Amino acid sequence: MEASLTGFLRVLFILIIVYYVFRLLVRFVFPFLVKRYLNNFQKKFYDANPHLDPNQSTSKDGEVKVKRKSSDDRKGKTDDFGEYIDYEEIKD
Repeated sequence: MEASLTGFLRVLFILIIVYYVFRLLVRFVFPFLVKRYLNNFQKKFYDANPHLDPNQSTSKDGEVKVKRKSSDDRKGKTDDFGEYIDYEEIKD
């Protein structure tokens, strides 16, 4: 079993072609696939957690929202925001 020079050159040429095809795939196709995977993952995440989506604007400009703490955070406080105190101005 002798290896011929043409057989060796043929194998060497095939290895060089495979190397350059692999390089092109890693350079162009792999980043595309990773970006697509990450976009799908991000979409699923924001579908599951819509309140965290920075692109979703649920309030209009100039609108004021008051967020209440959950009942666990209030620790026995009443549901109203506070006690109304009537006052009069006293002029000196």
